[in-house]
Amino acid sequence: MRITSERFEINGREIFFSYREDSIGDKGMIGQIFHGKDYAVHHWRQGMKLIEYHQEKSREKPSLIVDAGANIGCSTVFFAMTFENSFVFSIEPDIMNWHLLEINTKGLNVFNFYGAISDFDGELELIDPGLSDWGYVTQEINGQNAEKKKNVVKSISMKTILGDPLDP
Repeated sequence: MRITSERFEINGREIFFSYREDSIGDKGMIGQIFHGKDYAVHHWRQGMKLIEYHQEKSREKPSLIVDAGANIGCSTVFFAMTFENSFVFSIEPDIMNWHLLEINTKGLNVFNFYGAISDFDGELELIDPGLSDWGYVTQEINGQNAEKKKNVVKSISMKTILGDPLDP
């Protein structure tokens, strides 16, 4: 696996972003978010209202943005650099993706949780259905699959994140 970096500009700020050269998922996310600007909302009427709402509310305290399934951090970086005075809580269950997420979000107001989002705090099994490194799914560990579980990750609920996002 070869890691490379590329320079991007987000809202007038330059970043260097690391990704796997041979990853369809990494290149797909970079294409969607940095090249295609799929997450940019400023050109839509409702998008401008969202930005205005964020600016108004974040004067009092930072807005919380949850990036569930953060992959290598394209959307996390975009959110952190687009919405000033925000705190991004990113969640990623794949360890290789999570390591790149950590590298790519260094210095930003972000917390990267290694695990998965769920309706409960506990453990889930991470499954690779063969959709590259951006298509992982999780399933509950129950009586049927408890003995043959292979890749277990922590799970965190929105209730926990909203209660105290830095104390999962």
